[in-house]
Amino acid sequence: MIYLVEDDPSIRKLVSYALESSGYTVAASESGEEMWKKLETVKPELFLLDIMLPGQSGLDILTAI
Repeated sequence: MIYLVEDDPSIRKLVSYALESSGYTVAASESGEEMWKKLETVKPELFLLDIMLPGQSGLDILTAI
């Protein structure tokens, strides 16, 4: 499972599609808040974080992880 956190819908869709086409399972979120909710149920093997996110930046999320 890969968690993708990207606020731009077109980039999120493109990266999700590319990863899924390569056989990976992706849980895409538009914000850290949405990602933290998903994290309560499924633990990912990899995080892909946008640096400039609304609210909590990718670096803030990485520090919290």
